[in-house]
Amino acid sequence: MKHIVIRDLRQKEKFIVDDYYLNGYAKYMGLAATAVYLSLCRHADKEQKSFPSIKLLATEHNISTKQFSELLRNLKNLI
Repeated sequence: MKHIVIRDLRQKEKFIVDDYYLNGYAKYMGLAATAVYLSLCRHADKEQKSFPSIKLLATEHNISTKQFSELLRNLKNLI
C-alpha cells in the first residue's frame, strides 16, 4: 500500500471569527473570555472543531489553567 501524506494547505496566519459573537456576546463576556474564544477560533480545523489543550491555551494567554477553565465554562454557558 502506498503511503499517503495529508497536508492542510490553509493559510495559517489567518482565522475567521463570527460577527455574532463579537457584536453581541463579547460585551457581556469581557476581554479575557473573548481572548479565549479567539484562541479557540484560531485553533479550529476545517470542520470548525477545536481541541487545543487547556494547558496550551492558558500558556498562550499567560493565565493559570484554573482561570482558563473558568473562562471556558462561561463560554459554554452561552450555548
